[in-house]
Formats: sequence, structure tokens, C-alpha cells
Amino acid sequence: MSFIDYDPGIRVQLCSCHPLESWEFRNLSAPHWRLYWNDRRGAAVSLRRRRTALTPARFLVIPPDTPFAARLSRPVTHFYMHFTADPPFDAARPGVYTFPARPALRSQVGELRRMLGSRAGPGPRASLLCRSLAAVALSRVPAASFRPGPAD
Repeated sequence: MSFIDYDPGIRVQLCSCHPLESWEFRNLSAPHWRLYWNDRRGAAVSLRRRRTALTPARFLVIPPDTPFAARLSRPVTHFYMHFTADPPFDAARPGVYTFPARPALRSQVGELRRMLGSRAGPGPRASLLCRSLAAVALSRVPAASFRPGPAD
């Protein structure tokens, strides 16, 4: 068995974590991926009348150009990241995809939260942790969700 390395070209545009007391949007859409995780229940996103709650037990990942609504029913601490990636990861079908927030991933988020809040600020390690989370998120989106590229 062999393997050929592929660089998905992940570029993190923003990584942040802060308390949310208001999060009410009818139509969010942007040309980048979004990765969300909250420390407790209280927020949800909706796409085509399907509501998906943000919980500590799972991450949500939303592809570029997906129009969705967001709502908050009670305050939460909101971790989020915006990123882009190269083909085929730049052309996913609109959707809201979830995957389990396993302890190792929650630990990465905790480490990033500490780095974001430190006086020294995040450094190169934070960038690696963000790219790692983004790579895991992309790997959890079903392969059938990616549109085929143009034929040569």
C-alpha cells in the first residue's frame, strides 16, 4: 500500500472565542468555511428549515456560500473559525455538517482559547492547531458532498 501526500491549502482567516449574548441572523453566507463549537447549549443554525443545535458534544462545519440563519436562546461561549481550502474542498454542496467533539479536539479548542486570551497572543503553534482542526473538519464532510471538478 502507498500514499501520496496532498496539501489541501488550508488558510485560516479568523479564529476566535468569546462570550455570545446575541446571535440573530437571517441570512449568513460567506465565501469561506465556518467551524463552530460552543461550551453549552443555547445556539442553533438553520438551513432550509432544518435546525441544528450547537452543543458541547459536536462541532458544526458549514461550507462556503451556504446561506443559513443563526439564533441564540441563551448566552454561550462561542468558538469559531473561518478558513478556505483548495479544490476539491472549495466546492462543497451547501449544508450543515456535524462531527463528534472528541476529547482530543476539545483539548485543542481549550489550548487555542488559552492562547487567544494570553498576553503573548497566539503564535505559530496556534496556527498549526487551527489548521489541524480545519483538516479534521474537512475530513468529516462526506465525500459525496463535494462537487466534481471540471473535466480536463
